[in-house]
Amino acid sequence: MNKLLLIILIPYNLICLLVFSFQENMVFHPDQRSFKDCPWVFERGGEIIEDKKFGARYYLRKVPGAKGTLVHFHGNAGNACDRYYILDRLKGKPFNIVLAEYPGYGGSDDPIGEKELLDGADKIFTSLKQKDLSTSYYIFGESLGTAVSTYIASRNPVKGLILQSPFPSLGEVGQHHYPFLPIGWLVTHKFPLKLWAKKVDAKVLIIHGEEDRIIPFRFGKEAASYFPREPRFRKISGKGHNNIQDSDFFWEEVFKFLK
Repeated sequence: MNKLLLIILIPYNLICLLVFSFQENMVFHPDQRSFKDCPWVFERGGEIIEDKKFGARYYLRKVPGAKGTLVHFHGNAGNACDRYYILDRLKGKPFNIVLAEYPGYGGSDDPIGEKELLDGADKIFTSLKQKDLSTSYYIFGESLGTAVSTYIASRNPVKGLILQSPFPSLGEVGQHHYPFLPIGWLVTHKFPLKLWAKKVDAKVLIIHGEEDRIIPFRFGKEAASYFPREPRFRKISGKGHNNIQDSDFFWEEVFKFLK
């Protein structure tokens, strides 16, 4: 019996060690195309901001007479340039648009991790406040960016928070996908959205695809329960994690919220 247990435990512990050692590669999937190589943003009236004073990188499109500034934090894959479609969707709206970039993404060789992403988000928001773009900020987070956005909203006065496919914590998502592993002990990049949510004093919109297989719909419902002010929650039937933005209903809800 002890020999059988040993035979089981040795490969199991090896798997745990591999998950712990390579978790950055499992969580973060940056596109390393240069941050400056983004013609799609330029074509849509955006500009590159590399604020060396604060160590912040982002794309910015300013509009005359803006009623607010929308700051978007993308998910764990790709980079900020990939999200140029947000500029298309919000064309003609009275909002400055910011596409935030993370350390380690967009051609950066900086370390990648929870601390680095949160520090980078802090630096971006500090840089934006120095520019005095508007008195009203809306934070828009996608997937992993929902945790980063909630963190920022918990530390700064913002008018609204938009979350696309959120989760209570990254560890819980990992546990869902790997139920046979003690993910809570192994993951060091926890992104505890549910803790930051309790400190958010802003209206919140949550949109989640009913067919999401990466961050299941139930996680979005649970994440909503941690905010002091009940979020406006919208389910999009027939959409999953990577095609939810294709829905016109998705953007209609965003427009209503921004109004």
